[in-house]
Amino acid sequence: MTFVIWLIVLVLAALLIRAALKPDTFRIERSTFIQAPPEAVFKHVNSLKSQLDWSAWEKVDPNMQRTMGAISEGVGATYEWSGNKEIGAGKITVLESVPNSRIVSKIEFFAPMKATNTLEYTLEPINTGTKITHAMFGTSPLMRNIMCQFFDMDKMVGDKFSESLVALKAICER
Repeated sequence: MTFVIWLIVLVLAALLIRAALKPDTFRIERSTFIQAPPEAVFKHVNSLKSQLDWSAWEKVDPNMQRTMGAISEGVGATYEWSGNKEIGAGKITVLESVPNSRIVSKIEFFAPMKATNTLEYTLEPINTGTKITHAMFGTSPLMRNIMCQFFDMDKMVGDKFSESLVALKAICER
């Protein structure tokens, strides 16, 4: 019995040490090329209302409660949601909107866990189209680093980013 307790303590200590050695920041990003000029892509990304049409997160919980702020595009635009355990609850606030180039937002998660991160879309003109990159980044406290040993956050979030970009591409290339 003592051996089992020591083994459990050793495994927990190893997990804590491994988590403590991970970076204290994170960045998840995905990119795609859209055969449309930056201004055509920008109008769909700059509008939180338009994002409802292509964001993969919108499909996770069809019964999710959504509240769009008085401003729905550009600086000051807000969007709040509350849904099932998988989607949780939170708020997005657009902080910066540089036409045809970049959008930066604060994303606050209220449930199932509290966190505040930064969302960023960058648009880069390439020949007759646009390279768009969707990123989320922020601090990575010890608790997040512990969780990331059991869940691949880059894959979970990154897959939704990729799915969203595919849908955005389809809309912009119509």
